[in-house]
Amino acid sequence: MARDIRKKDNIDRPRSPLPADRTARQSFSRYANWTVGLAAVLLVLISAGGYFHHQRQLSDLAGEHLRLIVTGPSAIQAGLSAEYTISTTAIDGRAWPAEIEAALLALDGERIVAVRETADDNGRLKVVVAPDEQLPERVELKVAADYRGNREEAEIELAVLPEPFDTRLTLDRPRYRPGDTVRFRSLTLSRFGLEEPPAGKVRFEMVGPRGLFLPGPTVEAVVRRGVAGGTFAIPSDAPSGRYKLVVRGEDDFPPDSEMFIVGSDDESTRKIERGDSRGTNLSSGDEPSADQPASLKCETDAFDAGAPLEFNVRSSGVGRPLIAAAYAKGAQIGQQPLLSAGNQTAGQPVQIPLDDVIGGPILLVLYDYGATPPQPMDMRTVHRRPGQKLDVKLSGIDGQYAPGESVELSLLVADELGRPVPAAIGVEVEEAVGSVRNGGEPTTSEIIPRFDEARRRPPGVRPPMLCDNLERIKADYENSTAEYQSNLSGTLNTLTAASFFGGLGLVVLVMMLGLMRLVSGIHFWASAVAATTCCCILGAILMDPGPAMEDYDGVAPYASYTAQPETIIDGDYSRPSGAVSRPAEDEADKTVYWNPLLAADGDGRATMRFDLPETPGTCFITVEAHGNGRIGAAREKITVRPPANETAPQKSKTGE
Repeated sequence: MARDIRKKDNIDRPRSPLPADRTARQSFSRYANWTVGLAAVLLVLISAGGYFHHQRQLSDLAGEHLRLIVTGPSAIQAGLSAEYTISTTAIDGRAWPAEIEAALLALDGERIVAVRETADDNGRLKVVVAPDEQLPERVELKVAADYRGNREEAEIELAVLPEPFDTRLTLDRPRYRPGDTVRFRSLTLSRFGLEEPPAGKVRFEMVGPRGLFLPGPTVEAVVRRGVAGGTFAIPSDAPSGRYKLVVRGEDDFPPDSEMFIVGSDDESTRKIERGDSRGTNLSSGDEPSADQPASLKCETDAFDAGAPLEFNVRSSGVGRPLIAAAYAKGAQIGQQPLLSAGNQTAGQPVQIPLDDVIGGPILLVLYDYGATPPQPMDMRTVHRRPGQKLDVKLSGIDGQYAPGESVELSLLVADELGRPVPAAIGVEVEEAVGSVRNGGEPTTSEIIPRFDEARRRPPGVRPPMLCDNLERIKADYENSTAEYQSNLSGTLNTLTAASFFGGLGLVVLVMMLGLMRLVSGIHFWASAVAATTCCCILGAILMDPGPAMEDYDGVAPYASYTAQPETIIDGDYSRPSGAVSRPAEDEADKTVYWNPLLAADGDGRATMRFDLPETPGTCFITVEAHGNGRIGAAREKITVRPPANETAPQKSKTGE
């Protein structure tokens, strides 16, 4: 009872006031917290404002320097479109949609091609020179870009390469006996447009095993629609060995030759080299090594007609300036500049769009433009199905024919859209030996040598042209940056010093207040230390900002380069296949019909007539056609049945 009364008295009794010194301490602590917090906020604002002001100044300085990059073929190839890519950015890599004027001029100032457009959001513009442009031997490409009063210009002198003609010589068979007749056909077309040359004369000569021309007159023929053909008799006393038939023409007519064998089937003469378009892939597509910092990797080696080339680039370093270029028959047909991004599982995806007319084997080369001249890092061959071709069809073929029967077949030639096309046709009908010549029934793509596929070593390739003004504007930018740093205003210097030393002073003040036990609490210490750290870091940066070029990831140190005529990279992307061996019985003449030039009319129709052999078996009809800038081929099989009075042998009663 007494205890309860005491508790009640304590509750009802008024509390005594706090001591005066304790009240003053709490009030001072409250003011100190506010003072330190406000000081921290003020110092952070001063530091952040000075930092962002500095970055804005550097950005404005970078905005005063327009970077202009022009890439494209080192020489314009007549007969092919030439595409040049113009890139406009700030020196720090920001894309600028600049106003671009581009002109292709003759050296006397005559304007051939002119373009005036705005670059896209990525700062790029493509200028295309059409394949039918009539160009002099040398031209000048002038480019001017303007963005917000910043103007840059570039001038590049380029060579124009004439479109050459290529000749392909074919024989009716690869093996002969002394006294046999060699049937031959030469086809000459322009390399890219597949156009026929003017009519002219050519001569065919036969070279013996020791490199000596065989005695007797040469065979002369007239080239009509790009075709010349004839026959050549092998002397009856010709020694066994490897021979060569050579075709030569007047002026710039391209020569060609084809090997064949005469006589015995010994080891030295057993094989004949037949060229094909097998690719030379110098890398395996694995991770690049130290000796090979970058490599190409293709998921497929065959692309559909009209599809862009898509592949990946693997690299062992970051920021290496690279250009992937595509070549067809030695001429550059596309390019894509890029920066290496270090090792990646799948690599960097790269896409090179091409004209629809481009088809056949395409050489991909990856160049390193960190060196002058550019160094090829890797190369690989892919194949693109041609978008323009001839479709050749044979009609009137029956299932089987009698020995010696006369056959008349119709041919229809149309383009890829099914429209009839007048064409020049070469036809061969041959008896199959055993099964067929090469040991199995061939398909069209395997047995018929297409003219658009290089069978022999093609010409070398030139690295892409690159014009870059980075070195010049980089020097100007560094001078502007140095001048800016030397002329920093007194106010900025004062604010920078206040930020840096104010942050240090705030740390000292907080430590003293903590030792005096005037302030306490983790929130107070955390905010103060964080603000002080931020102020010290930003203040240190502002005291010595240094140049900002090294911090721009988008800047690639490309070196300007224009290929000289003698600067050629070996383009050996077409090597001979394994030689084809034929049995000794194949030396016999199995050619049933040979017509080097059969003309299809305006409706794309032609007719062929021939007599079948007197012995049962199989014959193959091989047709090659060209016209309207296109080529095509077909292969069909016909069967010669045994005579009707010939019966199959009867088995004996014993089954023997």
